[in-house]
Amino acid sequence: MSKVQLVNWVLDNQIEAVMIDYKLNPKFEFVGTELIAYLNDKLPGLQCVVLTSYKSNSLEEKLVPKVLTYTLKEYCQIFRNRMHLLINQYENLYNKIKAKNINAEENEEFLDLYKILRAYGEVDDIPIEMLNDNVNDKLDSLLDKLDKVLKNE
Repeated sequence: MSKVQLVNWVLDNQIEAVMIDYKLNPKFEFVGTELIAYLNDKLPGLQCVVLTSYKSNSLEEKLVPKVLTYTLKEYCQIFRNRMHLLINQYENLYNKIKAKNINAEENEEFLDLYKILRAYGEVDDIPIEMLNDNVNDKLDSLLDKLDKVLKNE
């Protein structure tokens, strides 16, 4: 699997915490810490723990904590709490879409949140027309601005 496929697997299976071995080869072309960095970038708040049998190396490289103070159950609760924050962020952006007061960057953020939250069953499906209308409005606006710039040259 690639990192992208692993993210999709996490979403499809509604995973709330991940334990990853540091040494993933020969099955993967990356190590556990690389995967954690990728997962944290794509799924902020997902709790990941690196496991390794190479205790001395992992401590020297600061790859795993010396003492793990949180249990996985607590990690899952932290993830659920962070999901609530993402839901609030999603709802704010959703309201901006309904009011047609959202910029392109916010729209992209909305789509990313929608994909994550929908996979976890936290939000209902929204009509694709709503998204398309917003994208079309933004494209029309950008084309109008470009047209004005070109006419002034």
